[in-house]
Amino acid sequence: MKKSHLEKLVYTSLALGIASGCGPAKPAAAPKTIAPINAERPARDENVSPAQRVETAIKLIQTKTYAEAKKLLEKALADDERNSKAHFYLAVAHEGLDDKDSAAVHYRKALELDPKLTEAAENLSALLLDNKDYEGALLAVNIGLKTDPKNFNLLRNRAIAEQGAGKLDDAAKSYSELLALKGEDEGFRYAYAEVLTGLGQKDKALLEWDKLLQSKNADMLAAMSKPLAKLEAYDKCVGALDKALELKKDPEFYVRRGLCRQKVTPFDAKAELADYNGALAIKADYTPAHYYLGMAHFKNKQFKEAQTELEKVVASGDPKFVDRAKKQLEAVAAAPAAKKGSKKSK
Repeated sequence: MKKSHLEKLVYTSLALGIASGCGPAKPAAAPKTIAPINAERPARDENVSPAQRVETAIKLIQTKTYAEAKKLLEKALADDERNSKAHFYLAVAHEGLDDKDSAAVHYRKALELDPKLTEAAENLSALLLDNKDYEGALLAVNIGLKTDPKNFNLLRNRAIAEQGAGKLDDAAKSYSELLALKGEDEGFRYAYAEVLTGLGQKDKALLEWDKLLQSKNADMLAAMSKPLAKLEAYDKCVGALDKALELKKDPEFYVRRGLCRQKVTPFDAKAELADYNGALAIKADYTPAHYYLGMAHFKNKQFKEAQTELEKVVASGDPKFVDRAKKQLEAVAAAPAAKKGSKKSK
């Protein structure tokens, strides 16, 4: 979704194979500390084997000493360039140093050398998803699933990649499977409903959105308003925002509800105005509320009030609304009733 609830992706470590839930998760790029690092580091001994260098590098990664771990792993690969474990942890070290491109290179190499190294497939696919390389992520996922077809993290990354790549039919199937495996999960449910909405499967989508109306996540309830409006389910859009506002008073939620109200039958003009004013009661300089309040006044032929609100928008300098407000002010000035009122005032 936008950032949707699946936007924070799963990263696992080779040693632990950490499972993660659907919600935001911090990257777990290395296994948990098992023992403190030796004061004497084997890397100084030229007779140390590549495997020993890798084990010491893992301990350095545990303490986020990525630069030193990187040096050790490069030495290990100089002696044994086909060491898949060294490539994997070198990728982890590169990620720790925020070098995503190099990390991807070494995750790919680790997977090329050992296609059964599902942790490399997990981390590579997550990294590529983070870079919005959805097709590349799918390739990595599919390699991993050949070895471990029930790997939950890979199945999750597959669904995200399919959605990002616009393969909505495949994504719908994948999210449905994830829900069957995971049980109730708001993140997956939201993504599934979003995909069904994109496919235009209104009835199925609304069934999923209805299940989410019981959520206690105010931001998610508010986010639902956009796809519900897309489905022309404006009464449900208002309902979702009612629940969001019960949980959290946010000016944006009020404005969104006011916009949804415009399409509800019968139309309640007073309720729409009350929503925009509700937003301004929380934040007096909230530009979107001033803009839509001005538009509502214009629609109700309250031109003086419309002009007041729209002039506040122009004064705000908000680039998203200034030009629209100026254009609307021209319409206010050109309105017959406004001209008549202007003559009387003279």
